[in-house]
Amino acid sequence: MHENILGMIGLCARAGSLVYGAAPAKDAMKHGKGKLLILASDAGSATVRSITHLCDTYGVPCRSYSDKFSLGRATGKTEKAVLLVTDPNMATALLKRLDVCFGQTETEVNYGEIE
Repeated sequence: MHENILGMIGLCARAGSLVYGAAPAKDAMKHGKGKLLILASDAGSATVRSITHLCDTYGVPCRSYSDKFSLGRATGKTEKAVLLVTDPNMATALLKRLDVCFGQTETEVNYGEIE
């Protein structure tokens, strides 16, 4: 399942549906472009606090997944602690896979329509 998730993240990167890094992700969320935020499990505490606060403020789902090295490798970039998915369909598919990977079933979560 983990390779599948990293593969989907790579697909988002190739499709141009990712914003890389905390500052660009903050700007994109402020402009309503963020659909799902993926935060590396080894991201710094200040980054985690500021990004999760913005996700709460703008209603963007946020999930912690993998580490900076693996996220960067999946996207063909250097280490990345923050990835923001901008495509609603890809965000929904990734969110479902992430939640199933961590023990939630699709029936436990109402995904609704990510706009």
